Amino acid sequence: MWFYPWGLKEEQIKAIPENISEEEIGGEKSDRSEEFSQGMKVWIDDVREPPPGFRWFRTADDAIDFLEKNGSEGISLFDTDHDAGDMFVMGGDYVNVFRWLDREGKRNVTVHIHSANPKGANAIRELISRNKENGWKEIRNRRKKETDDAQRQD
Repeated sequence: MWFYPWGLKEEQIKAIPENISEEEIGGEKSDRSEEFSQGMKVWIDDVREPPPGFRWFRTADDAIDFLEKNGSEGISLFDTDHDAGDMFVMGGDYVNVFRWLDREGKRNVTVHIHSANPKGANAIRELISRNKENGWKEIRNRRKKETDDAQRQD
């Protein structure tokens, strides 16, 4: 097993799809009007795959790069882990995405935290609490909210 200087193991490098586009990893801004009109859902996690309909970011740097290029206004939900694992070397733990949103003064940020790390989850919750007046909120049960939203549309 080989270890690369940025902390990734050989099998992790091989697991990154070769056909992944630059856009999918936070590349150039594109016309995503349909995705944004429905409210884009962002999944931030190094290992767990996202549910259908989520845009997946494995590193804090990739998520922040995407937000810098596309903004956060069209995002209806950030569903996030805290611990970046081997991806830590590319932007640190995922709380840094929310620190960036806080520094940039972003409003109306909705977050579901799926981290098993209570201290890490609380660090994200502190940012949400500090920004309540800016419309930040946490959803504790994402599946219940999606079910409620689907019933309202019927």
